[in-house]
Amino acid sequence: MSVKLKGRAEFEDFAAGCAGTLTTSSLCGIELVPFPCELKGIMARLGTAGGTQATIVDILKNGTTIFASGKVNFATSSATPTYGPLTPPPSLRATS
Repeated sequence: MSVKLKGRAEFEDFAAGCAGTLTTSSLCGIELVPFPCELKGIMARLGTAGGTQATIVDILKNGTTIFASGKVNFATSSATPTYGPLTPPPSLRATS
């Protein structure tokens, strides 16, 4: 996992996600939260866009979606997503 700390109040995790081909049952996760924090943003990407239908990705915190509406949506044949709004930005705590 690659974490880039920007001072103690901010960090980025560039390695979260799934390697390989996504399926409808793909489960991936971030295993590290180095200190209590608030999720400020999400950046998603696909290596190869789906060709026959949209790819919709949900992000869960303790089994519940973090989005007020919508999710991360990659339109058919697009590797660039649109994002639903967060409600409210989730607070995260350090794991042991």
